[in-house]
Amino acid sequence: MNIDDLRHHMTHAGIVPILMAGDSDTGAAVSIADVLVEAGASVIEVLFRNPNAPDALAQIKRRHPTILLAAGTILDTAGAERAVAAGADLMISPGFSPALQTAALSVPIPLVPGVNTASEVQHARELGYLVQKFYPAWDYGHQRLPEFAAIYPEVDFLITGGLDATSVVEFAHHGNVAALGGTWMVQSAAAAARFGDDRDRFRAARAKAGAEHEG
Repeated sequence: MNIDDLRHHMTHAGIVPILMAGDSDTGAAVSIADVLVEAGASVIEVLFRNPNAPDALAQIKRRHPTILLAAGTILDTAGAERAVAAGADLMISPGFSPALQTAALSVPIPLVPGVNTASEVQHARELGYLVQKFYPAWDYGHQRLPEFAAIYPEVDFLITGGLDATSVVEFAHHGNVAALGGTWMVQSAAAAARFGDDRDRFRAARAKAGAEHEG
């Protein structure tokens, strides 16, 4: 998957649900993923923060082979190798470093590196990462994103960290936001079933913002 494909998938998704596998079993995460897919999710992130995460991702991939699955919180080569073994389509990290770059180059799936400052965006951009994760979003997200759009117009962002349903329209107005990632829609099956509403609100707000910009 090249940069254009990754950008397309993220932009089409609009909202990326973030799942956490349980410490005792993976059943709850898989069940929520089923509801999310039924509601229209096309990209789902599974946080690799406990030993059950790779198994949860693998189960979801078997049940929904056309969904793009991201392994989240990838920090090093070991995490990258676990992501590939589980069947992940891409990796997402909270930050970026030379060691993580080495890990990303050692596996056949793309990385969305985490950034927050101009120096980090520029460094990742120089290495070819044109889809980046802005994290955490609550840390001057609305102030920094317009600046990044002016300086790095070719870079698009997946926005995560501290978001909820009220963030959907707020962040959709930034033209360099490809998608939002969050956990608010995975707290229950009922919340997951409303995923499509959040996605549609994001798409509508993004289209309105684009029309206003062109006008």
